[in-house]
Amino acid sequence: HSLFFVALFVLIGLVRRYQGDKKGALLFYVIAAGWFIHLPLDCFYGETKNFFWPWVSTWNFCPHWDLWNYAAAIDAVLLVVWLVHEEVYNKVKDYF
Repeated sequence: HSLFFVALFVLIGLVRRYQGDKKGALLFYVIAAGWFIHLPLDCFYGETKNFFWPWVSTWNFCPHWDLWNYAAAIDAVLLVVWLVHEEVYNKVKDYF
């Protein structure tokens, strides 16, 4: 749970793009975006995260909202929203 890894994957993507490998660069950009989105989603569950590890390990930016009781419902809503999105754009068949 660190922005260090987001920066690392973006840097690898930039190097791959500079080398002419656009598909490889895109892969690392997507990994960096997923990692970045993962961080605030974990904050919603009230955990403390050290976003600036390994440089500063004492700064925690996540509030304590204590949403653990609603974790299953939140996951279900996100899943349904994603499935509706895939159905609207006719991409469900891409998985089969």
